[in-house]
Amino acid sequence: MLALPLGMLVASVMAVTQPVSIKPEPEPAPVEPTEPAPEARIYHAFLTPVTVTLPKTGGTLNVLLGVALPESVDKALKKKMQDSPDAILGNLATSILDAIDTTGTINDPAQLRQMLPGALQTAMNANLVAMGETPDILEVLIIDWALLP
Repeated sequence: MLALPLGMLVASVMAVTQPVSIKPEPEPAPVEPTEPAPEARIYHAFLTPVTVTLPKTGGTLNVLLGVALPESVDKALKKKMQDSPDAILGNLATSILDAIDTTGTINDPAQLRQMLPGALQTAMNANLVAMGETPDILEVLIIDWALLP
């Protein structure tokens, strides 16, 4: 009589405890190479605008600029930028006119505004090299823009 309940107990325990199947782990997805994080930056705004008289249209372009520098930039360079911005901004009017002549963007203000930061960055870094500094300007920012006919 004891055999029947004992058999039922063993059968129910076997039914409840199924063998555990271990699923194989999926293969890891290929890791895409990550781009290095951009270098930490500080920003400097020049208080004096660059003013250019456009010979073909007779208009005037006023551009107020700022620059992005690496956070690790030399303090002496920051002081030079603050105390004597003319050394860095001095020939930018010529650079703007050269860029306009090269690209022919005088009739398209939107294209001119888009093209200027790259041309100005090149010119400003060249000015830094001429001053004996490293070309640390990472980006030129147009803070204010006025194109007057």
